[in-house]
Amino acid sequence: MAVALIFDADGTLLDSLPPHVEFCRAMAAQQGDSCAAVLAALPEAGDLAGCRALSAAPMDNFLRKAGFAEALLPPLVAEYEAGFADRFPVAPFRGTGAVLAALRRGSGGGGGDPAGGAAAASAAAAVAGLRLAVVSSNTAANVRRGLGSALCAHFEIISGIDNGPRSKQDAIADCLRRMGLDSAGAGAGAGAGAGAGAGAGAGAGAGAGAGAGAGAGEGVGEGAGEGGAEAPVVVYVGDTAKDCACARANGLAFVGVDFGFEELSTAGLGCPVARTMEGLGEMLLAWKEGRGLPEPE
Repeated sequence: MAVALIFDADGTLLDSLPPHVEFCRAMAAQQGDSCAAVLAALPEAGDLAGCRALSAAPMDNFLRKAGFAEALLPPLVAEYEAGFADRFPVAPFRGTGAVLAALRRGSGGGGGDPAGGAAAASAAAAVAGLRLAVVSSNTAANVRRGLGSALCAHFEIISGIDNGPRSKQDAIADCLRRMGLDSAGAGAGAGAGAGAGAGAGAGAGAGAGAGAGAGAGEGVGEGAGEGGAEAPVVVYVGDTAKDCACARANGLAFVGVDFGFEELSTAGLGCPVARTMEGLGEMLLAWKEGRGLPEPE
């Protein structure tokens, strides 16, 4: 049975790639002649392929790929964490609110945060809709600002580098623990993919990526989707190869989106990939209703 969804934020829920490039542009201009080459090389905000070439997380890796000198990274990261949300407003992708509301909508009855761990969470999900969380390499403050209070209300946890582990792999594990789902082992079945991990992907800490189903098979009890295939009970949704690797290292199934920081439809990750927010909603609602996830691409 589908129990919970954990989302990345930037490039998955939030249309934040162009503002990140604009942040780099402002920082390069602020540095003057020493960063003239960096400024000249930055893509325009509407150049998706050019912006994706800078894609990396966390932000020091993004800045590094943009060409900033190592000595500049600590102060630029500090400025990013302190003021990015105020100076470079980020908005959710069109349709995000409707998708989240549909995923949270249940068949009636209670809700709330089940206190009885994984088994209780599975029972509660049938009544109250899916439990939702965010694990981001951004700050939770920036994520909350971008989502706005109405969308934030859908999530029981919003974890970022300012209120959780800085490593995304560790942050996902921490989120599962806080939700009482740390023994979910939800990687089995559609969407987990087989064979090699995601690879280094975007940014430090991605590693080689655990294979599908790593650490899987305990606790929640996977339900059967259409055709009898095991369906994952917890899914991580993200837009980068690093997201995929970190999800799989925690034994989670992964669903990618193709409208964020990386073009996952051609990345060969062995996972389902949604090309639009509407398509993502349809995919996740089918999984929520017990019809499983699409075949990996």
